[in-house]
Amino acid sequence: LISRCMPNMCRLLSDTKGDMLGLTLETMMLCLGVSPEITAKTVPTVTPLLLRIWEQNTASVRITEAVNDILSLLAGLEGMAPAVLGKCVPPMINLVVRAAKAE
Repeated sequence: LISRCMPNMCRLLSDTKGDMLGLTLETMMLCLGVSPEITAKTVPTVTPLLLRIWEQNTASVRITEAVNDILSLLAGLEGMAPAVLGKCVPPMINLVVRAAKAE
């Protein structure tokens, strides 16, 4: 069930805004916690999506904490830390550089 649900969760996550975004992130966290194998398969798709959500919602503590929790879950899976970091580090560097230029 979870393997069929994850592609739809990713689509829903990319289209959701406002209060529903927090609920969608919480639901994704629950789904990702069910099966490490399925969760590992979602890393390439969900990590850039989560970073985009984080960047677009930096003013929301609830959203940024939920994104952090999901990324921590993904990175904590056996052997997944390099894949998650590989997807996270370049965009994070770009965010810091853009913020520094804006100041």
